Amino acid sequence: MKKSFLLVTSLLTLSVNLFSQNLMSDSAVSQPKTIVRLSLLIPGFEVEQTIARNKTIVFSLWTAFSYIQTSSEQGSTSSLSFYPGFSVQPRFYRNLEERREMGKTTEYYSGMYIGIPLSVFKIEDFGASGGIEAGFQKKLGKSGFWDISLGVGLRSYDGQTGITPLGNLSLGFILN
Repeated sequence: MKKSFLLVTSLLTLSVNLFSQNLMSDSAVSQPKTIVRLSLLIPGFEVEQTIARNKTIVFSLWTAFSYIQTSSEQGSTSSLSFYPGFSVQPRFYRNLEERREMGKTTEYYSGMYIGIPLSVFKIEDFGASGGIEAGFQKKLGKSGFWDISLGVGLRSYDGQTGITPLGNLSLGFILN
């Protein structure tokens, strides 16, 4: 499964680079080539790299948690688990030009996007997920940001594969 995931990630990254023929110089507002962010709600570290006009790829290291409470005849138990993850997400920004024409900010890719998130995580065993999301991110003040997205995809964990909702809610700081 790891080899399949790495192969899909590599092919997706290569196809996004080959597909993107428009150069950044076509953009009306120059965007930073690399954006580094620290997320607080779901603790993590993100690097968003511009690959073409209105197209980026986001690399994320994050940690999430789950609280599980079980009851049985012997009594109840509860546990709090932290698990790490890594994600790669090509993003295609859809409304930057319209936002500029309306006088809204588009710096640091403030706008709507379509993303293809691919994630690997470890709870007790390794798992993977991937799918499609629609989202919106915005720069807040001088160095803040928020990002929200929702979508659907496939998740494979513990020998089972199924359809799963995907999403993200981030609030944090831009470090560069």
